[in-house]
Amino acid sequence: MKILQFIYSLGPGGAERFVLELTNELAENNETVIFSLRDSTIGNNGFYIPEISNKVRYVDLKISEGLKPGLIWMFYKILKSEKPDIVHCHLNLVNYFFLLSIIFRNKIRFIYTIHCSAESEVKLQHASGSEFKFAIERIVRKFFFKHRFFIPVAISTETKNSYQTYYKLKDVLVIYNGRKFSGRTINYEKVVDEIRAIKPTTDSLIFCHVGRYHEQKNQKMLVSVFNKLREEGQDLVLLIIGDEFETAPELKSLALDHIHFLGIRSNATDY
Repeated sequence: MKILQFIYSLGPGGAERFVLELTNELAENNETVIFSLRDSTIGNNGFYIPEISNKVRYVDLKISEGLKPGLIWMFYKILKSEKPDIVHCHLNLVNYFFLLSIIFRNKIRFIYTIHCSAESEVKLQHASGSEFKFAIERIVRKFFFKHRFFIPVAISTETKNSYQTYYKLKDVLVIYNGRKFSGRTINYEKVVDEIRAIKPTTDSLIFCHVGRYHEQKNQKMLVSVFNKLREEGQDLVLLIIGDEFETAPELKSLALDHIHFLGIRSNATDY
């Protein structure tokens, strides 16, 4: 079987990690290709590239950000050339493939993994949009999901319930979002020393949040809660591992001294 994965980038993020792990696993018995839109040489867009299996083909399309209707034609040519059995889309890239799922309906199976709740996903697509735009987006997606042009797959029961309610679908498949546990890295002992240095006391409880900064993740609430617990005298520390927190200086300024922003870590499992 030939499987094509489409995602914006392989930067440090949950959906990106999911695509990496899933594709590496599928490559053991299938021909697999990852198509990434963003230029991997810019910023952290290529963060996970070193972990791609040598059985996986990686294609860097180097597409800049922004809505580009012309991508539909590019993707059409890719599908005609590659002749895959499965096309697997992630995040809001799915919108570029709706028309293609009609054109190739009897030749290719189209899958869409849902990484967040249905309503928030639609609103992220139109960040500055109106209720009218949200309604149109909802109608379009419901049509393609209901008539099985695209098969939606949820990563949790909560996500499944949101899709069935929002789109009034009878059933959505659930395949839990997971990854292989890689165990300790060669930097494990350094992490132990780092945490010892951070802990105010030997009995301090350490909590760890892993994820890039995004308003949808509500890290402001997370920081506020830990601030309140600290003010109540709780002996605890919060470690925040992830990208893009430099874009939220107000969040960092809100955090008390028991909250530590560690930035990107390739060895998050050590923590």
